Amino acid sequence: MFFVPIQRMKNGYNYNGIPTRPRALDRFRKEKEMKCVICKSSDIQKKMIEEEIKSGMDIILVSVEVLVCMNCGERYYDRKTMRKIEDIRSRLKQKDLEVEEVGKVLRAI
Repeated sequence: MFFVPIQRMKNGYNYNGIPTRPRALDRFRKEKEMKCVICKSSDIQKKMIEEEIKSGMDIILVSVEVLVCMNCGERYYDRKTMRKIEDIRSRLKQKDLEVEEVGKVLRAI
């Protein structure tokens, strides 16, 4: 095998063009504006929504804050929100979840 030593050049970049100084990394850290994967809109806002979790004939409503595309309605969940939903689902299976009745759903015959 042949190894090429990493050389530090005067301009702050090595021979591959990778920055070697911390300040030179700033151009790589710029956040890009998020765009919707469905409609490509950049109009994405945080909103409180009620996620529905179905359990048999019951529906449990869970209030969570997520990013929502204002153009098409696509939702983007972060890790914390997904863990909360997964925790509620597991507690629901163990029958360890305290819920309150909000209303009733009726079916026409």
